[in-house]
Amino acid sequence: MALKDYTWDAEAAHKIEEQTLDKHYTKNQKHYDGLAKEALQSLKKISPHPTDLKQADLTAILRPMIDRDSVTLKGMEERKLPEPNGQARPAAVLVVHAIRGRAELETRQMKESR
Repeated sequence: MALKDYTWDAEAAHKIEEQTLDKHYTKNQKHYDGLAKEALQSLKKISPHPTDLKQADLTAILRPMIDRDSVTLKGMEERKLPEPNGQARPAAVLVVHAIRGRAELETRQMKESR
């Protein structure tokens, strides 16, 4: 029974952390979208085949940036969450938001240019 309770408690803690990070992202959306935009521009500039870039390429470059980002670190501290320090979960939540925001913005811009 204790293992079942521990699993549920861990899952609940992760959900609460994700909701907290969702709120942090919403408050700082422009900042994270800007990070994603700059990272994507840099990747396109240095890549021998910029049209072949995938979402995983952007994720790979954004994760360490977000781990060290002052806005992220301050937000984690304010919410009493541990610093990302290479942990997959906190950075991943913010990276996913940033990539989605970037993709939505590019889609809108493509539609508007037509």
